Amino acid sequence: MKKKIGFVYFEQIYHIHHFIGIANELSKQSDTIVDILTYKNEHIYLFKLLNLLNSKNINVIQLNTRIDRIIIEKIKRRTIPSTLFLHKKNKKRLLKYDALVFTDYNTSYLLKKKRQNEFPKFIFTFHGAGDGAYTFQETVKEFDFLLINGKNFYNRLSEKKLLQNNENKIVGYSKFDITKIESKNKQLFDNKNITVVYNPHFKQELSSWYKEGLKILEFFYKHKEYNLIFAPHLKLFNEKGKKENPDIDKKYYQAENIVIDVDSINLVNMTYTLNADVYLGDVSSQVYEFLIKPRPCIFINSHNVDWKDDDSYNHWKLGQVIKNTDNFKEVLKLAFENQTKYEDIQKELFEYNYDIQKDKTSSLRAAEAIIELLENQKKYK
Repeated sequence: MKKKIGFVYFEQIYHIHHFIGIANELSKQSDTIVDILTYKNEHIYLFKLLNLLNSKNINVIQLNTRIDRIIIEKIKRRTIPSTLFLHKKNKKRLLKYDALVFTDYNTSYLLKKKRQNEFPKFIFTFHGAGDGAYTFQETVKEFDFLLINGKNFYNRLSEKKLLQNNENKIVGYSKFDITKIESKNKQLFDNKNITVVYNPHFKQELSSWYKEGLKILEFFYKHKEYNLIFAPHLKLFNEKGKKENPDIDKKYYQAENIVIDVDSINLVNMTYTLNADVYLGDVSSQVYEFLIKPRPCIFINSHNVDWKDDDSYNHWKLGQVIKNTDNFKEVLKLAFENQTKYEDIQKELFEYNYDIQKDKTSSLRAAEAIIELLENQKKYK
């Protein structure tokens, strides 16, 4: 009997990297049917990656909505439909799978409809690997099976008693498998200057953008001896899919040593984190992706957070923590002078966060874990 596995993609584009490698590996199994269940759209990037992976046995199923919902989404200027509505509209179809794989927490409605039924198994793979409290929420307990990046997540989940109602497996970080396949060696500037990537979070209560962002742009505008990539979280100027014009002077866009990107795929596919010399940010999980190659990190504590004993700020041990960017030239100088002091902890926390194996990809490990989960069920014995 073939195992029917659905990957639920109702979210923003940055979720793709966290499931597509796993779906690709599962599709190579002769006894599986693999569907990506999504909303109606061109999905240019999704199909691009499927072609890049040569995924011939994955079905992309674009689920129906209603005309009145389409009108509502247009009025609200949403770029993606309501996840809850898509669940409600397509619940019968979704609940016919043997397993559903999610990268987001919005599953409560489907779980209520599933009730005590053995199938589908609800499987969760995290769409990032940061320290923020948002990741470790009670909803995690609702899933049958967790695919975990590494020891950091496992220990944090265990401490918060979020592993009591489900099974789990540490499988590594499948996003790295995909970004290795994509070409990332891009010439972003026509010079050999030190390049800083500024990657602020989107939530105002966490982000450095609202107090320091324009000051940072002005610093690099005046200091042409450095390059800046302004690459914020995709939702900073697109919260809830509403695309707004950021309050950024045109002169910054025109500067030869500044790249500003607020909405392209390069914000999420590691193009900028792989092509920068220094990371500048606050609480984004992308700092751990940046440390696939140890390099200087600078964190802006613009909210005066008492962070040293807070696990949600564990990544601030990876480099300098500053309150503002008033003396930023000196801060940059110190970032390189002090890098040897931080290099060991950078390597240590990277490995603690990501359980990467040399002989097997994370995508394959996750796929094997899903197959093992299903084969252990009575239905397949």
